[in-house]
Amino acid sequence: MQDMVYLDACIKEALRLYPGQLTKVCNERYTMTSSSKDLKNMRVTVEEGTTIIISLFGMHRDPKYFPSPDKFIPERFLDRTEINKDVYMPFGNGPRMCMGNRFGLLQVKTGLTQMIRNFEVTLNEKTVYPMKYDPLYFTLYPKGGVWLNCKKIRVSG
Repeated sequence: MQDMVYLDACIKEALRLYPGQLTKVCNERYTMTSSSKDLKNMRVTVEEGTTIIISLFGMHRDPKYFPSPDKFIPERFLDRTEINKDVYMPFGNGPRMCMGNRFGLLQVKTGLTQMIRNFEVTLNEKTVYPMKYDPLYFTLYPKGGVWLNCKKIRVSG
């Protein structure tokens, strides 16, 4: 599994394009001042106990950090020095990073390798492409879902 560098890059790129949500709870009152020239002098105070949702979708699609941000380009993860760990954080960052991230990634790699090894997988015609997201869901959810055709590969031997 460790030698599957390109598969690892594909999974990381999928997590960049379609991240989950990252929430934090403010542990003390904090006042933020805007750094934008358009919003100078704007101040926002976050009260202790307030849940904050960090927009990973916005961060992961910022062209300043990811050129051609809407394109699936796994190669961007082949050179580990290029990725800013303060921007790309599908499992959070720092001491409170998701402790199950390695296990989760291993599960995904294991499942994908078994699928690819045993099935020919194609997109079903029920899947709307390009995908449109359902606004009724809080996280990214494609309207109508994602439908796949899986045809068992016959191995002679």
